[in-house]
Amino acid sequence: MSLISYVTRIHFAENVLEVALEAELASLGIQRPLVVSDQCGDRAEIQDRLTLSLPRSVSPTLFEMAAGPATEAACTEAATLYREVAADGLIGFGAAPAISLAKAVAVQVSHPGPLRHFAGVDGGQARIRDVLPPLVAVPTMTGSCSEVLGIAVLSMQQGPYIALVSPYLTPRVVICDPTLTLDLSAGQTASTGMDTLTHCLETYIATAYNPPADGIARDGLQRVVNHLEGAVADGSDLTARREMMAAALNGALASQKGLGVSTP
Repeated sequence: MSLISYVTRIHFAENVLEVALEAELASLGIQRPLVVSDQCGDRAEIQDRLTLSLPRSVSPTLFEMAAGPATEAACTEAATLYREVAADGLIGFGAAPAISLAKAVAVQVSHPGPLRHFAGVDGGQARIRDVLPPLVAVPTMTGSCSEVLGIAVLSMQQGPYIALVSPYLTPRVVICDPTLTLDLSAGQTASTGMDTLTHCLETYIATAYNPPADGIARDGLQRVVNHLEGAVADGSDLTARREMMAAALNGALASQKGLGVSTP
């Protein structure tokens, strides 16, 4: 569409996680967050960093996702836990599945009815109201776009995937800290980097007229060209990591224009 809206707060800096979490949780009034994470296996040190970053006044509850996509069953389980601990907000920590699941949990704990009722293809966007609990997204991989978009993709127990779509699903705060990506393998860096490249390219060639989005997409493409190879070759290169996270954010912000040459 011919629209670009910067509708959320974004912290972007190296080692910004600790400072941003303390400030934003206090601003949002979150004292008992449910942390939805997919970083509890091979990347346990990253998960530990988040835990240690939370202020002492905050009492978090961790929901550990299984590997793979966000699922309806996991959403039901996490929503039950949210209610049991009387949580008052959510932190989506990790890759796209964790952030999608946190968004879906926000819908389930604030709206009656099954999740399928809120699927975008079935007119569900109009049913999602501005009553969702606050959500903070902390991406630990680059390339998904999920952290700044009002979309959550879920694998359903019966039937295909669905997408929940609403501007109210956009996280209230996004914390982009490139140091959270330093442990990614060369393979993970390459695959997510190509995902970033694709998002920027698809947005740029979309047919909608949106010059600001075009500029953001071009900038993202240039950053990928200049830094992806370096990030793959040396995962400890913080400059390359920062520029790849910036490129991923560019692709996410610009994608509000649309994706692909067939976009009206």
